[in-house]
Amino acid sequence: MVMSGTFDQILTYMGFCLGIFPIFAVIGVFKLRNSNTRPYRMPAYPVPPLIYAATSVLILVLAYFERPIESSVAVGTVALGIPLYSFFARSRRKGLSHDSSATR
Repeated sequence: MVMSGTFDQILTYMGFCLGIFPIFAVIGVFKLRNSNTRPYRMPAYPVPPLIYAATSVLILVLAYFERPIESSVAVGTVALGIPLYSFFARSRRKGLSHDSSATR
C-alpha cells in the first residue's frame, strides 16, 4: 500500500487500524470488572466506557462508508494478524517448553 497508495489512503488505513484496538481495550475493562480479580473504582462506571466504545464504533463505521476499500484492507490486516499471532505464540510456547526440559 505504501508503494501504490496515496497519502490519504495510507492515512485512512492506519487510522482505521489504530482505531480498532482502543475498542478492544475498553471491552477489556468490562471483562476485568466482571472477573472481580482486581477490584477498582471508576466514577459512573458503565457510562464512560460505553460512550467511548459507541463513539469509536460510530467513527469507524462512518470511516468505513467513506473509504470502504482502505477500511476493508485494514480490517483484513487485523483479522489476518489474529491467527498469525496464535500460531507464533503457540510455536514459541513449544520452543520454551523444549528449552526448559533440555536444561534440566
